[in-house]
Amino acid sequence: CATLHVAAAHGGDAILFLMPADHIIRDLEAFGAAAARAAELASQGKLVTLGIEPQHAETAYGYIEADGESVLRFVEKPSKEKAQEYLASGRFYWNGGMLVYRADTMLKLLEQHCADILQASRASLAVASPLDGAGGEGVVFDASTFARIPALSIDYALLEKTDGIAVVPSNIGWSDVGSWNSIAELTDADEAGNRVQGDAVLIGS
Repeated sequence: CATLHVAAAHGGDAILFLMPADHIIRDLEAFGAAAARAAELASQGKLVTLGIEPQHAETAYGYIEADGESVLRFVEKPSKEKAQEYLASGRFYWNGGMLVYRADTMLKLLEQHCADILQASRASLAVASPLDGAGGEGVVFDASTFARIPALSIDYALLEKTDGIAVVPSNIGWSDVGSWNSIAELTDADEAGNRVQGDAVLIGS
């Protein structure tokens, strides 16, 4: 829906950056450089993902195998042994779920691989209403038509079926904050091993 809306408002050559809202990126300078490179590749008509340079053999993330800036394949969350192999090979990146693309590139791929999703999205956008205070950019979707859009992740619907996807290797201080361990990595511990943000009184902790 967002891609259709942007294409209508800004043209098919508009570049979108699709990313999860609940992740943390700590190195904004590196992120800016990676985003600029991704936008450059996307302007050439490529579907682009950011590959997070792995810091350890993580089993909670999907991986991207790459040859330079070319994606070879996407792989599901691995076993510990596989994750260690991926890390040692130097060819694998964590899949942070970020995509950069031209609107017309994405719409063409959707038409090829999941036309039902595209058709349902068009129907939902057609009856959406403007969002007050959004400067004409935002819309509010009708719940009933939006619910008719097939619920399928973009990985299955598109990425695993598409050739020629590009990847930008990225070391951007990324975390999906998906576990207590990842939360612990975001805050320094005090001398007793506690991690606190905000006002707190710790007694025997």
